[in-house]
Amino acid sequence: SMIINLRASFQDEAEATLVYILQKIDIGASYIVVLYDTDSASAIQAHDAILHAISYRHLTNFIDISVADINDGRLSDKTIGAVLASCSHSSHVSEYIRSIRGAGLSSSSSSPYDPLFVILSSTPSNDILNSIHTSLSSSSSSVDDKNVFLRNIFFSNPVYRSNDSSLITSYIDAMNNTYPSDDMIVDSSTLEGYLLGSFATQVISRISNALTPTTFLNTIYDGSLYLIDDDMKYGPFISLASSTTSTPPCNQGAHTVAIESASFD
Repeated sequence: SMIINLRASFQDEAEATLVYILQKIDIGASYIVVLYDTDSASAIQAHDAILHAISYRHLTNFIDISVADINDGRLSDKTIGAVLASCSHSSHVSEYIRSIRGAGLSSSSSSPYDPLFVILSSTPSNDILNSIHTSLSSSSSSVDDKNVFLRNIFFSNPVYRSNDSSLITSYIDAMNNTYPSDDMIVDSSTLEGYLLGSFATQVISRISNALTPTTFLNTIYDGSLYLIDDDMKYGPFISLASSTTSTPPCNQGAHTVAIESASFD
């Protein structure tokens, strides 16, 4: 079997999120917390990608800590500028954001701080955001000011969900035609499904003979580019048969990464 990814790799997403953070904070005066889960393969892969991006820049002002150890004291005397988190379960997000925000806003060792949170996850951002909303609505904590809470949370996504995008316009039209009675929102999981369906439709349209698994894969790996609604470019995919090295097939379709605020939703 062969897996073909249309979303950017964790390496691409980690690089983009780290660049975003470094543009927003003073790394010399604060720390980046790398926060991770260990209960899924995707979370571990995302965590590895984040550490690689940090190592590539020779950054030293960072603290690598698991969700399970978040209250072990290592963050108590540090000014946290940003949290770069890999997670697999949306229910964890509110817990660790609240814990770190609470510690920062009540910090007595330095000026109070309220770090940025950038979340790198294969879990759809809407699912994570719904969990955050549920947590906020049931809490009376002073650290849970909704506007501040959401303003300081960011997600990596495969495409900017802007109404100015021809891709988003086509996606909304397709969803309205399929579910005409529903209130239309730009949902991250259905948007990725739309991208997948659009890509597969383009591949099939280029097959001139019988449609089989072999002809489908051969068409993907023929070196062509795929453009979806002028916004998303995929390929070229490179097959192992055409490679002059032992490098595995290139199955990563796009390198596009969007960093979006939770308040967008």
